[in-house]
Amino acid sequence: MVLNDYRDRADVLIEPIAKRLIMVSPNTLTWISLLFALLSGASYVITDRDAIYLVPAVLMLLLSALFDALDGKVARLTGTSCARGDLLDHVIDRYSDIFVLGGITLSPYCPEEVGFIAIISVLVLSYTGTQAQAVGVTRNYGGWLGRADRLMLLLIISSAQYLLITGWDTHEVFGYYPLGWLMLLFIVVGNLNAIQRVYDTWCELGEGMGPDAPHDSFCPRGSDGYEDIEPWTDGIAPGGREEGRTGERGTGGRARPDRTVNPAKDGSGGRTGAGSATGTGANQRNPPRIRSVRHGSQDEDNGDEIEWKGV
Repeated sequence: MVLNDYRDRADVLIEPIAKRLIMVSPNTLTWISLLFALLSGASYVITDRDAIYLVPAVLMLLLSALFDALDGKVARLTGTSCARGDLLDHVIDRYSDIFVLGGITLSPYCPEEVGFIAIISVLVLSYTGTQAQAVGVTRNYGGWLGRADRLMLLLIISSAQYLLITGWDTHEVFGYYPLGWLMLLFIVVGNLNAIQRVYDTWCELGEGMGPDAPHDSFCPRGSDGYEDIEPWTDGIAPGGREEGRTGERGTGGRARPDRTVNPAKDGSGGRTGAGSATGTGANQRNPPRIRSVRHGSQDEDNGDEIEWKGV
């Protein structure tokens, strides 16, 4: 993200505003940012009536970006940062992207087919950033077209679009409106950026791999597919806390949901310690659930066959 290097400077500007809003829930600020994004998209749509509606479109987009920055700042100032807030923020950001870019797509300034492909490209780009964290490495926001960069470009180009129409009576530049060119930029650079993020994550996942590395430390291998076992944390782990990626267990605590347990290596011998599910003192009254995912089968979400098991 290009503008990410200037985040400290931006914090100086928004911190005084955030301090005045510490009595407001960060989640409320997130929802307000979505509302302004919706109003911005609607303003883009009705620019076919009059180019003057580009003005509220830009103003609503600016307010949406401001409240999107304020929610996280207020959460940090009040010590209320949490995983739920992070989840809500990312989901709302994606809806905001759809509303704004969808409004431009339905406006007279962008061919619909270009706009739809641009929306898909932006969503894929955002997905690759968070999916990196989902597979166990650092969340990846690197590249040339992060969300802050896109918002800044939208603000600048939308303003330029209005000035070209009202000031110079110019509508198209080399066959496209400025906003149409911007959406083409989102398609090309967005997909290149997504590929870069996937490559970076792929390399990070493969660090330290070699012919002697354990199969389950990167890509489990087998003639009939492979099986990931993810602990579900609605009960106390029979043997205690999961340790490491290979299912080694300690002697107390809750199962950690961010680790993978391989049943082939978690037998009565092998890597299971004295506090295993079959060991003495295990809490059998409220065992955790285990989600078994066999890749390559069918599931409505991701092509995986999900089977729930109890330990």
